[in-house]
Amino acid sequence: FPVTITMYVALSLVKDFGKQMQALISSGWSMACVGVDDIVVITHRDSDKFTHVSINDEDSTLGDARMDPQFLFLNDHLLFEVEPDGTLNIDHTLPLPKSNKAKQAFMSPELQQLASTPIPYQVHFKTIFYSAARLIIYFLLNVEHIPEDEAYLNPIKYTNLYWFLLRCMNPVPEQRKYICI
Repeated sequence: FPVTITMYVALSLVKDFGKQMQALISSGWSMACVGVDDIVVITHRDSDKFTHVSINDEDSTLGDARMDPQFLFLNDHLLFEVEPDGTLNIDHTLPLPKSNKAKQAFMSPELQQLASTPIPYQVHFKTIFYSAARLIIYFLLNVEHIPEDEAYLNPIKYTNLYWFLLRCMNPVPEQRKYICI
């Protein structure tokens, strides 16, 4: 069964994943999609000397932030070079489920459409924004398949995260934004 996270942890995922995407894109690379198995979570234990002592430091301005989980994307198979026009040239197959129990990557609608066409094909690099939003929705709201209406977002409606997810899931890939205000 899926792991459910809190709103606070979801915002940590948004921040960490966004920093990694920003670093990749500024280097001319981007992910096409992301799945549950592509994210590693690092949590700090009370026994970790560097976090435990510094949290109790009265002069610390970070407070409990050092105890937040950190999220790392680890799957170089999903990385593609960003072309000068902002497209990714998908030149190898993307993960599709082999069985009902296998986890597939969360794909944008444009990637889903092209997944059955012959390789290579091109998509805008912002396709990953949609995939990241789907991953966050999966962990936060336990929603695997996005329905037509937005009622599944009601638990977080009108929050910063709600507006962030809508920006990431814009139907027009070039207009997607990975901005959490």
